[in-house]
Amino acid sequence: MKMLFAAGVLIALAGCATAPAPGNLRESDLRQSAFLRGEQKFNSTFAQVQRNLFKNQELCDIDFVWRLDENQISYGTILYKAEADADLSQSVLIDITSYSNGNIVAKAYTYYADARANARNALNVLTDPTICPPNS
Repeated sequence: MKMLFAAGVLIALAGCATAPAPGNLRESDLRQSAFLRGEQKFNSTFAQVQRNLFKNQELCDIDFVWRLDENQISYGTILYKAEADADLSQSVLIDITSYSNGNIVAKAYTYYADARANARNALNVLTDPTICPPNS
């Protein structure tokens, strides 16, 4: 009986650890260490980061969604997309935090592990808007 219970618990825990299907993916699903693809610290402001994103959009024909946390203005989210209609599983989710010393820390998440280069590219765009995704 104990063996049956232990097996049931293991199966239940294994079910919790599986990644959601790409079509059911939410931003909160990506904010796990398993999906973290890179982190970058640099000196800037949110305004400069946003300007760089707009310039990158113009130069490289990418799309992005910029959102500041409505309750904490030091936190923001960027959804960086190589194509306007790309879903979350095909995009790079970047959480950014602005510190009072002028530093920003950006963490990039992707659903697919082989998108690590896309995540690194998206992080670099925050400081150099002339970097375009390889397929643009």
